[in-house]
Amino acid sequence: MQKLIEIFPLIETDPDLAAKYAVALMLATGTVFFMIWNAAVEKKERKRIEAMRRHAEERGLMFDEKTEIPEEPAKGVFFIQGHSYSRKASNITHSVKTGRHTFDVFDYEYITGAGKSAQLHQYACALCGLHGTTGRFYPVFCMEPENFMHKAEDVFTHSDIDFDLYPRFSKQYHLTGPSREKIEAFFTPGILSCLESHPGLEIYSDGFYITICRKGHLSPKEFEDFETEAGEIIQAMAT
Repeated sequence: MQKLIEIFPLIETDPDLAAKYAVALMLATGTVFFMIWNAAVEKKERKRIEAMRRHAEERGLMFDEKTEIPEEPAKGVFFIQGHSYSRKASNITHSVKTGRHTFDVFDYEYITGAGKSAQLHQYACALCGLHGTTGRFYPVFCMEPENFMHKAEDVFTHSDIDFDLYPRFSKQYHLTGPSREKIEAFFTPGILSCLESHPGLEIYSDGFYITICRKGHLSPKEFEDFETEAGEIIQAMAT
């Protein structure tokens, strides 16, 4: 306290010293606020993870807070387009059952760009290996919510696959893949009707694994809802 009493008169008469102490005070205040904010974020995230763990364990399912996706299934997730890095899966609930099939649900994130243009992308994902379990053929495809860029691109490429009898699906989603014929055969009326009821998803198939993604860092309740809708879509695609 005595030191502060000695410094304050100097601050009043020395503008440079005053500026230095003002900057130091701002930095200290900013650091304190950042520590408080960071602690609150970590506490909220811990509560979220524990709620997801309880939801899994109440059903007798295994939950991994930190996990590595095996190489083969990872191909389904890594089908997400564009240059990216720092891919990370976490908070995975294993073997959620839907009909005769099981799938995993988890948080997934990756980064695109670098420096000031770096952008974090966060998703809830469901990953299911359907190949060989239903006797059906699963084509390679990419399905995303349709936006203006897709429409502009399609003027030149005509790559978007639409279904005349399902205009709502065709308006909601941009569907592409290497074989139009195989994709059109795969997307049956049952699948198209189901997907019309679930807008805003991204779905990728590498021919062996189906990956269903909903963008965002979902709350426990939103994650449960996503798990339910993923199960409905997997069921539709397996029949």
